[in-house]
Amino acid sequence: MKARSVSGPIPRRKHASETEKAYFTGFLDARARFTAYIRSLKRRRNRQIDTLVRIDSTNLDILLLLQSYFGGTVIVQNRSDVHRQKIYAWQLRDKNDIAYMIEQILPYLKLKRKQAALLMQYCKSRLEKIKEDPFVPISKHERELIMTLIDINRKK
Repeated sequence: MKARSVSGPIPRRKHASETEKAYFTGFLDARARFTAYIRSLKRRRNRQIDTLVRIDSTNLDILLLLQSYFGGTVIVQNRSDVHRQKIYAWQLRDKNDIAYMIEQILPYLKLKRKQAALLMQYCKSRLEKIKEDPFVPISKHERELIMTLIDINRKK
């Protein structure tokens, strides 16, 4: 059984108070993955970098709350935990949404501050470049940011 979408991306975000941002940050700091993947495309010479922030949890309510504030999608996994509870995943792939979310929570992050900052730098850099030309290749600086992020995630 494939994962299915619980709800799709939202057109409008709620604005979080400072208390809510701190609460979300604790959850994200403990459970989130701030990562990127380098993928080669068969028909193109260039490689593509996909960004991802993801949390797996059995608590659907908190994931839907994160979605209402930061966007993304919530899906049902095709597996369950030790207690046979369904596992859900909230994932954020859009660079605009990732940059917005990290800007909101960065002052409160402790454990994953470095990964989040690198991912935000990359997202902002790409967004600035593709504003002018959507097909501009990845720069050396952007590639270094992503390779550093991948190395940090491997060590953990």
